[in-house]
Amino acid sequence: MKRSADLFAGTADKHIKVQCPTCNQQMRSDNLERHMKIHNPDRECRFCKKMIRTDLLFRHMVLCRDQVDETLCNRDDCTLLQSNLESSSVEGCFRKFKLNIEKSRDYEKLLSNAVAAAGTCIQDLVSQHPIKAQVVLELGFFQDSYEGREYANKVFRSIIEPIILGDDLEKYLIRSRIYLKGQIELYERNGSGWQFEGLHAAFLEGSHYHPLAGSGKVKIPPTVKKMKSVLNVNAPDNKCFLYCILAKLYPVSKHPERYTKYLTNIDAVTLDGLQFPIKIAHIGKVEALNNLSISVFEWCTEDESVVPLHHGCGLGRQVDLLYIRDEFTGHYLLIKNFNAFMRHRTKYHNSMHYCRRCLHGFTTADLLSDHGQYCHQGVNQITRMPEPGTAIKFNATHKQDKKLFAVYFDFECLTVPMTDEGRTAKTVKYQKTRASRFLHRDGICF
Repeated sequence: MKRSADLFAGTADKHIKVQCPTCNQQMRSDNLERHMKIHNPDRECRFCKKMIRTDLLFRHMVLCRDQVDETLCNRDDCTLLQSNLESSSVEGCFRKFKLNIEKSRDYEKLLSNAVAAAGTCIQDLVSQHPIKAQVVLELGFFQDSYEGREYANKVFRSIIEPIILGDDLEKYLIRSRIYLKGQIELYERNGSGWQFEGLHAAFLEGSHYHPLAGSGKVKIPPTVKKMKSVLNVNAPDNKCFLYCILAKLYPVSKHPERYTKYLTNIDAVTLDGLQFPIKIAHIGKVEALNNLSISVFEWCTEDESVVPLHHGCGLGRQVDLLYIRDEFTGHYLLIKNFNAFMRHRTKYHNSMHYCRRCLHGFTTADLLSDHGQYCHQGVNQITRMPEPGTAIKFNATHKQDKKLFAVYFDFECLTVPMTDEGRTAKTVKYQKTRASRFLHRDGICF
């Protein structure tokens, strides 16, 4: 929870005047994002048909065309990159590797040389461990005016993407080239006559990436070991994900924990070049290739709770997997009976039917079916008022969903009279709200 000074500082920051970069209009900082939608209305992506803000649409379409998970294209899950290549520190855990390319006035040729040099550097880095990388170009521009020729430098960056051994590097380089070219053309088009002069510097920024994946070398908690509804397929390689799928599609009655029982059907699951260990981000591709609906849940060892990691698409045969990880790696287990597996959350020993999205339990399958109509559409709750003269109270705290953290704020405010002198708008301002005190996390009231 924030300190008391931080809380009041955050309130004051909302009232700071900022300028819109498009129309130069002055406004409060907390209104800027809403105002920007006026200049950048939502438009439909031609690949996924989602509505995306106009200024974010180009980036989204570059990734969406190749079905790249946009949520992974950031600087998260990274540590400092260790490499023998000459480099320098940049921001945080990212290192900068210089790209030696021929300078040219033709930026089409320049882009081709830059991504080719970046590809060579990436191959050396990714052979050691997974990375996140982006191509950076520092270009010079000029424009002629009545006062003479003016010069300016501009830095262009491709999209940060995770790259692991076996990924299609050629497609990554094509996406980087397309995005960089689009950014340069946008700058020239909106920059009031700026023209490309030449290259000043070219770099590859990279960091060590730690993808969420299963490798089959994790200690199984004792509580999970005792569950008859969970199957742990012992395998010497990183294919625990594949063996769990095969154990669901082709079950065996004798020694189902042995991976050798599934080798005869190993070609029945299409992976289309995906490399092991399978990442959580690639499970959607496996679903589409094999007509499966794969739901993945993570086991939290600290309090023996379950958190959904990946919701199944809902089409095809249902497969439920349990993901367990430690400091270094992760492991997939097959949940043979999801309802039986979820029984550890409650002392109610009769049969229950659980929703795979919100993990709420129901006493009958009909109740679960009615709930699913709303839950799968993203409706998190339905308001149902109690009968007149009755009261309801929540007691089943053990059924609450586990979240990463919870923050509680309780502000006490006063309405202070104010004058509205020099008013030009039609709105009449006669009072304003001012924070007077708040509740500290220790329960101390200031």
